[in-house]
Amino acid sequence: MTILLELFWVFFMLGLLGFGGGYAIIPLLQYEVVNRGWMTLYEFADIVAVTQISPGPMGANAAGYVGYAMAGPIGAVAAIIGLIAPSFILVLLVAHFFKKFYQASLTQSILHGVRPVTIGLIASAGYTFFMMSPFGDVRNVAASVAIFMVAGSLSFVKKINPVLIILISAILGILLL
Repeated sequence: MTILLELFWVFFMLGLLGFGGGYAIIPLLQYEVVNRGWMTLYEFADIVAVTQISPGPMGANAAGYVGYAMAGPIGAVAAIIGLIAPSFILVLLVAHFFKKFYQASLTQSILHGVRPVTIGLIASAGYTFFMMSPFGDVRNVAASVAIFMVAGSLSFVKKINPVLIILISAILGILLL
């Protein structure tokens, strides 16, 4: 399979199976990218970090970066189209029936079943990045935990704009790490 078809197919499957948005597909994307030898775990972590500060959807940004790294601009397009195609197709198919079946118990059961999976995938992504932190240097771990605590309290307690929290966290990262 050529790299363009492989990129399209991998990201098509991620788009089809990755419920919950960008953070939820991180573990799936990491598995595919690292196991296929497209990137190392640390290169992948860098891409995730860049996608978090880039404008636009995290999943599409990650697809674009991986596709570009593997096959240039055409690879980026193949990966992005692969990622968004399942959603586009499913939205077209579901839109007509959604209003009619939204209150159905089967629909509600499916939606309630998908929520814990999404939370688990996001937690898995958090665990993966936590394990990649530099445990050898206690100062870096302490600084990372401090940045996490500041970001969390600014978000949950003070209800500060997430863009401002990202900027504050970046500045703290530069100063502390």
